[in-house]
Amino acid sequence: MAMSFNEIPDNWRVPLVWAEIDPSKAAPFAAGMPWRVLILGYALNAGAHEVATSKPTRVTNAAQAAKIFGAGSLLAAQAAAWFKGNTTTEVHLLAVPEPQGAPASQTLTFGGSVPEGGVVTLYVGFTRYRAYVAPGASARDVAMALYAAMQGGAPPGPWPTTLGENDEPTLTISAPHPGSYADGVMVRLGYHQDEAPPAGLTVSFSGSPATDGSPTPDYEISAALSGIIAFHGENDPARPFQSLVIPGMRPPRAGLRGLPLGRLHGGAGTPDLMEVAAELDKDTQYHLIVTPWMDTASLAVLKDVAENRWHALVDMPAQIIGAKGGTHTELGEMGDSHNSHHLTILGTGGTHTAQENNLLLFDGISTWYPDADGDCRIQRLITTYKVNAWGAEDLAYLDLNTPLTLTYLRHSYKVWMARCFPRHKLANDGANFGYGQAITTPKEIKGETLAWFAAMERLGLVENLDQFRKDLHVERAEKDPCRVNVYLPPNLVNQLRVLAVQIGFRL
Repeated sequence: MAMSFNEIPDNWRVPLVWAEIDPSKAAPFAAGMPWRVLILGYALNAGAHEVATSKPTRVTNAAQAAKIFGAGSLLAAQAAAWFKGNTTTEVHLLAVPEPQGAPASQTLTFGGSVPEGGVVTLYVGFTRYRAYVAPGASARDVAMALYAAMQGGAPPGPWPTTLGENDEPTLTISAPHPGSYADGVMVRLGYHQDEAPPAGLTVSFSGSPATDGSPTPDYEISAALSGIIAFHGENDPARPFQSLVIPGMRPPRAGLRGLPLGRLHGGAGTPDLMEVAAELDKDTQYHLIVTPWMDTASLAVLKDVAENRWHALVDMPAQIIGAKGGTHTELGEMGDSHNSHHLTILGTGGTHTAQENNLLLFDGISTWYPDADGDCRIQRLITTYKVNAWGAEDLAYLDLNTPLTLTYLRHSYKVWMARCFPRHKLANDGANFGYGQAITTPKEIKGETLAWFAAMERLGLVENLDQFRKDLHVERAEKDPCRVNVYLPPNLVNQLRVLAVQIGFRL
């Protein structure tokens, strides 16, 4: 049998030299895997006409997202948070239909007066509004000044605001969309030490007294965190994320001058994600799916989507990334209610001690810590997977790096084999066939598999080639003569998480 050509047939008699080009060995076999990320959220009606609801739209900057989905929309806020830390990874935004329900809101009631005047700084989340009030300003004057600042300030109009009637010194701030997604967004007078409100001014908030926490909304934190995961995970999925800054996330800070803190509350309604699930079942790879909804029903749908995508016959794996505030107890309970290696939840409540964070990491909640400059840094990113099907403790998918590394290994092995044997015949080991034919054997496939592992080891993704060679098994299937079965036993490289030191001192 002649050599295997792709373009020059054996019965070609026209002279002289005819040469086909075969690119199958030209590309580097350690294939790249460009990431694609999907952010879920709401669009404002003003911008919805430019994008089909429930159809992903690629955006390349925050201004474009605001134009498409509406300035002040949930998706515009998420996109702005994403692009603070990642401008290179391909990102798509998906506008989900708004639910029936009510928006979260907060009513501020001002009191006292401002004898000496000054600047009043209001934070909604970490969006800042400032208004100057003249000496002798009343509480009503303060409310009116802040209302004007929120109507015409930058960024313009992300928070719908109403001023109290009949000279009431109140200001009501609402979320731009109905639903519970904005419950917990912090409202406060001043954050930095030089933003204390003028003396003589008091304020009270509607709803239950709020405990301190990160002023950055959870949905912005999850988008910013996903940008960091994508940026670094695409380059090296096995390298730990610990100590990386979460762009835009700020740590808790006690209220200035002892003034209380408030939060948006009373939001009602969650989206129906079944239509989204149908869209996500299509053949488009998303390595991360960012959710602003942390309710049980929404996460259940997204976990099912991710589980289906992880399946061998689908092979479009995605990790669900979310963030959730709350007390230490509330975060622990949330982590305990999930057990999926497709779901990562960053706890964004108040600053916790090392012992408290350790408990959260056993609950399946990822942790962070504040640095000396007021930034928040990743301490450890884990999944919510804790126990196996029998309820026994299982560390297989503890760290987020594990599914991310496995995603790349599966992708790279498939690409490697497809490049080696794109249109090959299959024979048993020892068969006597002529050189140059497109034919392979189990032994040759095993050799390429070892070469693949060596390449992955050089990339720092796996280790222990001797163990891999010993445990690797390649055989021709008994029931299908056109099939080869391969058992891959890679030993994933680990991360340096804990350095335990015992100091045995001498006197």
